[in-house]
Amino acid sequence: MRKILIALFVCLLLVGCGNKTTNVDLSASNFEQVEKKDTEENEKQEDVKDVLDKDVDIVLSAVITGEETIEKYVENLQVENPDKIYSIYDENHYVQTIKESERKEFLNTVDEELEKSFYDIFNSEETKDAFENVEYDVLLENITFYANKDAFKENEFVCTISAVITSSVFADVVQAYNLIETNDRNCKILIVDKETEEVLYNSEENSNTKQNDDEEKSIEDMLKEINN
Repeated sequence: MRKILIALFVCLLLVGCGNKTTNVDLSASNFEQVEKKDTEENEKQEDVKDVLDKDVDIVLSAVITGEETIEKYVENLQVENPDKIYSIYDENHYVQTIKESERKEFLNTVDEELEKSFYDIFNSEETKDAFENVEYDVLLENITFYANKDAFKENEFVCTISAVITSSVFADVVQAYNLIETNDRNCKILIVDKETEEVLYNSEENSNTKQNDDEEKSIEDMLKEINN
């Protein structure tokens, strides 16, 4: 209501408070002329927008399993999405060519998708009650899940996989759309007990440490087990 009042006040300032009379032609012919003029102006604006809306290459990670090659992966993407443009970047990444306006639109809406995915983690049957909240920065370079340790330990494998895979995928995509080079992308994921702040999982320690058979498995090991 306050915004509406402010808007009305501004309008009054613009038109003045005197007895000025405005003549508005309400005839059908006048509206047709105005509509035609507006359409022509919109078309001109769209033409200018198309010229300025340059192509942008987004380098994304390819999720390749089994004997599949990057060539086959990109080929399948093109078949499934014939109206999009794909190419090979290297053996682990592919390029999707889009318009700059699409890139910006994605970055403006990605927060909603991210929140929904985290909500799904928090409320799935396997992970329910394990996670209480999550904190992350704009580029998803640092993501911290705060957990209920007892509930987390009851289904540690699924809880860890759910949090880490979702975070890693979104981090890679967000950083890709921010045009960060593949070698410069990073995502540190922590799972912390909310009560004691004990670190239950640290992605950096797991990726840099070779695990023994009786030790906690790394995410890479977990993914191999799932694929097999």
